[in-house]
Amino acid sequence: LVSLLFFTSSRPITGVAALQDWRLLGVCLLLFALLVLWERRRSQPYVNLTLFARPTFTFASLCAGLRMFLMSAISFVTPLYLTDIHGLNASMVGVVLALQAGALFIASRLGGTLADRWGSRIPAVISMTGLVLLMIGLAYLPANAPVWLVASAATGHGLLIGISLAPLHRAAMHGIAPHESGSAAGMYSMLRFAGQILGTAMGGVTLQRWLTQTSMPITAYQN
Repeated sequence: LVSLLFFTSSRPITGVAALQDWRLLGVCLLLFALLVLWERRRSQPYVNLTLFARPTFTFASLCAGLRMFLMSAISFVTPLYLTDIHGLNASMVGVVLALQAGALFIASRLGGTLADRWGSRIPAVISMTGLVLLMIGLAYLPANAPVWLVASAATGHGLLIGISLAPLHRAAMHGIAPHESGSAAGMYSMLRFAGQILGTAMGGVTLQRWLTQTSMPITAYQN
């Protein structure tokens, strides 16, 4: 994971442009292969690879990682967007971010209730589909879009993220034997936090790349 993170943002590490130092990617793939080989030969593996034989666990964990990837990337880019494009001061940027955080807090409780009533699939599908539509909407926002629309999008982002928190965790842990619950919860959390770390790195790298390729900042943020 560390070598993968270095690959996504390699310039401070090796001096090579981000996503272009193939040595780091090679190290990542080699270490991953060695990890799989090592853990498969252990009678009590630290990473229980048999968990990924369960489609529900695998799919829920990947969805959680992708959700955190999008959340951290949007949360990283939004303050810069509000400052560069709309000229907001730090206090107003903080208000928009507080709306997003507050919506996430409220929706996380709602997501648990919906999961108890409908099961995990429907809230998770609503959340992931909504995130796709939100990303498309943000990408097409013009520079003169009203700030309230951006704030509404940030609030909607918090709601969509929060709805899937409990359902995805519930889906991942469904059917896991008691003696595997600790390992499963740890693996699920690791994939979530890996998505969060990589989302911030990729958000910064992608934005910087487009800022150097275009003279219009709004084009960089839309991409």
